[in-house]
Amino acid sequence: MTPDDRAAVLAFLASRRSASLSALGPPGPDEPQIARLMQIAARVPDHGALTPWRFVLVQGAALKRFGDLVVSAIRLEQPHASHDLLDEARLRATQAPLAVTAVFSPRPHAKIPEWEQLLSAGAACMNLLSAATAMGFGAVWLTPRYTRSPLMHDAFTLTHDERIVGIIFIGSHSTPREDRPRPALEAVVTRLASLA
Repeated sequence: MTPDDRAAVLAFLASRRSASLSALGPPGPDEPQIARLMQIAARVPDHGALTPWRFVLVQGAALKRFGDLVVSAIRLEQPHASHDLLDEARLRATQAPLAVTAVFSPRPHAKIPEWEQLLSAGAACMNLLSAATAMGFGAVWLTPRYTRSPLMHDAFTLTHDERIVGIIFIGSHSTPREDRPRPALEAVVTRLASLA
């Protein structure tokens, strides 16, 4: 990489911002772009090369079925949910042309704890989010309450150890979001002065 390339990457990372789900719409990434996104998502720290995560792509006709599933999952937990709430949930679940469901798949390992594997799954989600944004799409990583529903568990054929750790919604965005306040460095960064 040239110095200019490095500067461009750093500028991108310094300004990355999640899209608003309500602003996402078609077109989404095409198949070669999706393949590239998945390659980049998989390029994360993964102690032991366990690959403790997988992705399920929801797009096209499957989005309607996904919307129906979301409504059923909400109804299961909230039998008296209003039609307005259900309609809004269906719209939010289906308006982006691509919904990438990230599944955490922990692998038993004597030296690599589950929490470390979960961090790898989170890193894969972040890589996907950043790559989609770098391609010029809007993207947002959400973990709605319905992702914990047994109906979702069954529909996505999760094993008893697996769980959904996020849905990355990807599409074209009509209006970029303004940045939000970020934490002051002194609030989140300290230096270890000495060891006892």
